[in-house]
Amino acid sequence: MARIVIEHLRGNALRLTILVVCLLAVAPALTSAGPLPSLPTQNLPPQLQQPVNQAQNTVNNAASQAGGTVQHVTQQARSSVNRVTNSSGGSGGTGGGNNSGSNTSNPGTGNNPTGSGKTGGPGGNGKAARKARARRAAARRAAATRAALRRRRAAAAAAARRRGTGGVNGKPKSSDGGPGVLKPIREIIKIIPTPLKIVIGALALVALAALGRSFVTGRRAKWLARERDRLMNNVGLFQRALLPRVAERIGPLETSVSYRPAQEETGAGGDFYDVFELQGDRVAIIVGDVCGHGEPALNMTSLMRFSLRQQLTLAMQPRVALQVVAKAFQNDPHAELTTMVAAVYDRSAGTLTYACAGHEPPIVLGPAAHTPLTVGSSPPVGVGLDTGLRQTTVPFPPGSSACFFTDGLVEARLGNGLLGRDRLVKIARELGREGSADDLVERVANRADRSPDDMAACIVRATADAPKIDGPRIEELEVDGTPGDEERVQAFLAACRMPSKKVASVLQSVRAAVAEHGGAIVHVEFDTQQGRAEVVPHAPGIEIATNGKGGMNGAHIVVPAPGIPA
Repeated sequence: MARIVIEHLRGNALRLTILVVCLLAVAPALTSAGPLPSLPTQNLPPQLQQPVNQAQNTVNNAASQAGGTVQHVTQQARSSVNRVTNSSGGSGGTGGGNNSGSNTSNPGTGNNPTGSGKTGGPGGNGKAARKARARRAAARRAAATRAALRRRRAAAAAAARRRGTGGVNGKPKSSDGGPGVLKPIREIIKIIPTPLKIVIGALALVALAALGRSFVTGRRAKWLARERDRLMNNVGLFQRALLPRVAERIGPLETSVSYRPAQEETGAGGDFYDVFELQGDRVAIIVGDVCGHGEPALNMTSLMRFSLRQQLTLAMQPRVALQVVAKAFQNDPHAELTTMVAAVYDRSAGTLTYACAGHEPPIVLGPAAHTPLTVGSSPPVGVGLDTGLRQTTVPFPPGSSACFFTDGLVEARLGNGLLGRDRLVKIARELGREGSADDLVERVANRADRSPDDMAACIVRATADAPKIDGPRIEELEVDGTPGDEERVQAFLAACRMPSKKVASVLQSVRAAVAEHGGAIVHVEFDTQQGRAEVVPHAPGIEIATNGKGGMNGAHIVVPAPGIPA
């Protein structure tokens, strides 16, 4: 650092010396010039002579002052040059021949006129040597100080490494459980108070107990889930066991049934079916769907199926059988939203009569094919409304087939929508005469993306032994004078393509029958493109006697009076 400062001072001294030499070169000319010459005196008029004299005096005074200022500046410059020369030991001169040390730029002037360069006179040489020795001594002391500082720092770093890693010669030990890993833990344990250690131990025991309890609970939950699946599967087996075995042929009808549980549910569902023979050479068909799954739905399906079977066995029409069952279960919460369809095939008449309670009408194909009439359809069981108010009778000659099904088939998911009745009709037609209910359900399951509900189907076909009787299709609607009945009758007759002139006459007959008997049945026959209507007076008089346990002891049915032609 001292060497750098000295070199900086030498550079400044050289520049200052050059400046002073320039001033000295100009100074003799300025000092030898003396005062400025006075202006010559002219013979001027008196009024101008006085201002001219004043101007001449002013100029002379300024010249005198400038000369004195230049001499003062010159003296100061020479003194500065001598001081710089003496401080640098005559750095600007060259050595003399007899060790006298002359300076060509400043010969013998200044405080040390005999000093010169490195080989100058004795005065300049002794002072420069002392300064050089002092600089070298200071450099040695600084180097020794820096070396000592480096040694202290290296020793401190080595000691820190030995304390931090526990190694030897600054090399840490391995991290496989040696002292280098355990020492910080031991140090932390030493500074923890004893009461806090007790609390930490207690918390550790609680955590271990909770972990063990969680493990046991998880194992138990898995075991319970497996048991639930097993029991639900057993319930599903019970349901299949409760579903009746249907003969492949009953009288002149070929029959097939199928049941498929939902993909998203395990266990018992609410779908049920039954096909059985009645007296008088008749066959009854039952298909229904109870809302819900599991044991409650399983109990209700059994009750519904046996109750409806009992009413049909008593030679009731399907419409009346639905009314009786709905009255019996109207206060049972498990029977809410139960949908059913009941049908009776009469061999002697060659007809198929069916009635629906909130259920899809069957798909009738073959000679008896027709578009079902849904105007004025009856609501499901358990919704607080009268049901079993609509009934349809169609001729069922050989080659005809009827497909009864639950809503799981039409509500199967297909993309973002449902399969729907139209697609189901198309699938049923693709089956042909040899297709069974299992084939229908299997095709629906294959085409659908998923099936969120149970699927049940029943297909009956009239064989060649069935009588071939041509007759009209008959649609029936029952009214009892409740508000909105006239609108229902008008919509029903319009759907039956009844002429508007006849609609007014039928409505008048309905009003008269309701006023006299309390109810009426509108009977429309489709023997041509237009229907022929008949109003049958009917007093709704179904009385249900229960045993107090949800079962029925019997029912009293009022038989309709003879019809009134419209």
